Amino acid sequence: MKDKNHILGEIKRLAERNGGTPPGRARIERDAGISMSDWYPHFWVRWGDALVEAGFAPNQLQPPICETLVIQKFIELTRELQKVPVEGEIRRKARSDKSFPSHSVFQKLGGKEKLVQAVIRYCHEHSGCDDVIALCASP
Repeated sequence: MKDKNHILGEIKRLAERNGGTPPGRARIERDAGISMSDWYPHFWVRWGDALVEAGFAPNQLQPPICETLVIQKFIELTRELQKVPVEGEIRRKARSDKSFPSHSVFQKLGGKEKLVQAVIRYCHEHSGCDDVIALCASP
């Protein structure tokens, strides 16, 4: 188990390296080797409590993204690839483009089949999407 002061120091060091933004749980583990078992529940029961003790505001959860925007982003990637993207292509795009939703956001729409159905419905309701309908119909 790591020392509490060591953990607080790593939070401050990583925040400084990140323009003042404190690290989340995944980043502290990846960049400093501090796992959840090093601090929970011994020192803090929430990661936000550790951030507050280190002098930062707790990280905020991302608000849910609008389904229409998710569909529009999927359409953009479909056009870019000229085919319906698979999960790996969605993950790659999200890593390279911070405005692109993560793969888990797309999964919340009910899996690939339901997502493609939602995209086709959207395309039927909006002009200029015939190319995407054709790509979604392709095997």
